[in-house]
Amino acid sequence: MRHWTLGLIGLWAAGAVAQTAPPAAPPNAPAPPKSDELVVTGRRAPDKAELRRQVDGVAGHPGFDKPLARFIEPVCLGTMGLGADTGAAILDRMVQVAEAARVPMNGKATCSPNVLVLFIDDSHAGVERIAKRTSGLMRSLSYYEVKALLKEPGPVYAWSAVETRSRDGDRMAVDFPGDVPQLKVSTATRTALPIRQDMLSSVVIIERKAVAGKLVTQIADYAAMRAFAETKPRRKGDAATILSLFDEGVVAPVEMTAFDRGYLRGVYSGAPNQLPGFQIGGMARAIGEEMIKEDAGP
Repeated sequence: MRHWTLGLIGLWAAGAVAQTAPPAAPPNAPAPPKSDELVVTGRRAPDKAELRRQVDGVAGHPGFDKPLARFIEPVCLGTMGLGADTGAAILDRMVQVAEAARVPMNGKATCSPNVLVLFIDDSHAGVERIAKRTSGLMRSLSYYEVKALLKEPGPVYAWSAVETRSRDGDRMAVDFPGDVPQLKVSTATRTALPIRQDMLSSVVIIERKAVAGKLVTQIADYAAMRAFAETKPRRKGDAATILSLFDEGVVAPVEMTAFDRGYLRGVYSGAPNQLPGFQIGGMARAIGEEMIKEDAGP
């Protein structure tokens, strides 16, 4: 796969690497296999319980009474803060990720963005300004959620506007003026909830200096994971994920991993009002399938 480097840090040209002779084998090393022998190197099948634990951590340990949020209405992408070519490359890659995960996309030539990826000089100060202005960008966040967001160390801040609707998409309504808004829902079952969580918009703010040395593919994949689902950055996490891109002292993957692809695919699979436990189980299965496909190769 071809990767683009970020335009704001200039072009980097890789020199040709000359092929060299292999090093001599140590004295007691086993003999190499004969040309007609088949050597198979496998990876242990992913442990389902471990995958569920990792998914639960990235999802922020959701409660049992609300399904995981996802976009139901079509997504329109927008970005600001980098050059036009770099921004276009980021959006193109995010569209590829969305299509693979079956995130509903707005196919119109022009649309009003409900997913914004912004690059600014001081990400924390920018989030503080948005919070102080009680901007519509944070309209769905509670006071405590805003405070928790501001305590994040950065250099990336991400959040989504989420609305609780009935399983059929009905919104809260007021029967008579002055009444408290109510949501009329049907009875829940053992496998599904009477409500769903609709993501209305997402914002990802990234500090410009933090992208130095990173590929456009990495930036776009990270932004997609933070924008298309409510994910928490896995600082000191044990899952191989693009969410480690801005972790200090971590060698991040060059693109989305099997975990990331399966995570997003699982979020957007099945009915949107499934119980969180069923959703997490489906996401773990999707991750396992992606790992098997990755091992099988092209």
